Amino acid sequence: MSTVMKLSSHDRKELEKFTLFLSCKSVQVIVQSRLGQKQKTQCKAEASNSDWFNLDIPDEDDVQLQLNDAMAGQIPEPGGPSLCTEISLKTVDGDTLVLEVWQLSVSNVCDSSVRATYTVYNRMSLVLKSLITITRVMPAYRLSHNQSRDSYIICFNVYMGEPQLDVLGEDYKRIQVGQVGMPTGTLTLGVDYRTKMTISPQQAINQAHPAMMLKSDYFKPDLSPRGMRMRPRRKDGGDVLGEMHQGAFAPPCPRDLKEIAGQGG
Repeated sequence: MSTVMKLSSHDRKELEKFTLFLSCKSVQVIVQSRLGQKQKTQCKAEASNSDWFNLDIPDEDDVQLQLNDAMAGQIPEPGGPSLCTEISLKTVDGDTLVLEVWQLSVSNVCDSSVRATYTVYNRMSLVLKSLITITRVMPAYRLSHNQSRDSYIICFNVYMGEPQLDVLGEDYKRIQVGQVGMPTGTLTLGVDYRTKMTISPQQAINQAHPAMMLKSDYFKPDLSPRGMRMRPRRKDGGDVLGEMHQGAFAPPCPRDLKEIAGQGG
């Protein structure tokens, strides 16, 4: 599996070209799926030379510009840097929360059973189709459709190098989109994504903002973080409202000591 095959210069250039266009189309698919709009393309009776992997994926100019700057003439190579696409959420208060880190990498493990470049091309096409599906079942997809300038917006960043996974917080998870064995190495595409959708107190301190949840409408207006700061207090420190309100996610509290004793039994 790891034996390096001898390739003609033509076949090697073809594999490099396939890797380049898979990298470009993958980033376009990821970012376009986070624009908050449904993507529609017209069916074609015949594919053109620009329809790589038999898929009509139009290129967004802004995405392609940042992609070109990030890659700077490089492509993911065996044992080399990965192509990473970072998707983040930015609130109106300036807080940022990284939601996903997509990674396309090539390892040194070669697949000597692959004899023809068109086999690699067809497998890459399957990986790209899988990517289109997976991007639309991730939590960030639903968040992207709820974004607005009054609450939060979805941002992206493309870079070459080791994926920065520490920004995803604790208990992040990974999904492997697909893998393609090639005579020169094994291409892998996957995503690590955040599972805890909160901004921690430490993050809030670092960003000079109080901890907050992603969607402020989870709170009643008078119980929102901003509303709690503005509520009047008595001189002795008590609450003018004279009543403690239960949080949206708290379990029901027992009404008296008898109920507590009954629960203990």
